[in-house]
Amino acid sequence: MTQQLQYDFTQAPVRNSAFFYPLDLKLDPKEKEQFIEQMVTKNESKFRNSTVGLSNISSVNKYFTKTQAQTEIFVKPLGLKVHRATFFMSAKNVTSGTIHADGINIPGSEGLLLEARFSYYEIAEAPGAIRWWKNLPMTRMFQAADEYNQARVNYQADCTADLRDDKITWDDIPPPDFDTVSSVPSAILRTNIPHHVIQGPGMRVTISFQLIFENGRPEGVWEHIEKNFHLLEPGIRSTCQKPAHV
Repeated sequence: MTQQLQYDFTQAPVRNSAFFYPLDLKLDPKEKEQFIEQMVTKNESKFRNSTVGLSNISSVNKYFTKTQAQTEIFVKPLGLKVHRATFFMSAKNVTSGTIHADGINIPGSEGLLLEARFSYYEIAEAPGAIRWWKNLPMTRMFQAADEYNQARVNYQADCTADLRDDKITWDDIPPPDFDTVSSVPSAILRTNIPHHVIQGPGMRVTISFQLIFENGRPEGVWEHIEKNFHLLEPGIRSTCQKPAHV
């Protein structure tokens, strides 16, 4: 169990082309309402008064067909498409001790790095912060389903086990290369380098679509986004963005 880290969740979200693009796109209202009634309420009791950090609960494509369609339209100018929709949840005031990069299984290839997600944050009760590290060594992990998570593949930073077992503390880990609050309706975020979430004073609920090329491959997606983000519809991009000083 790792200690809760202090973070100023009132600061504005920051755009950084190497990590995070805040957006204004929102979930389909009816799909959002039905999902809260059917899935958030179902899982709330496990997280409401717990210390459980960010959890990969389930795939939820069937709940968000309209949202998936609008997301597909949004990223189409980049030659990208969305793959699987995932439901993430965290208790309030919890620092996730699992520093990880995301994995993706596609036909013929298991456990590739997933480079980018399109995530919707508007159901969250309070914002959280995402922090990234460029140079933490990591190892591919195939993880079985448990009480809180579906079976999945990801790449855990090698320091994660010692951190969660209190053999080391956050002071033993280098400062992150970038961090930002996720207090926006949605964002495109980088997921192929180690990152984690510090959740604020309310439960976190995220609906997140994997982003891949139209040919079904994930390799090179983030670099492609960086080079071509200007092709996205300017009117949908968030007005709260400001460049990071990096």
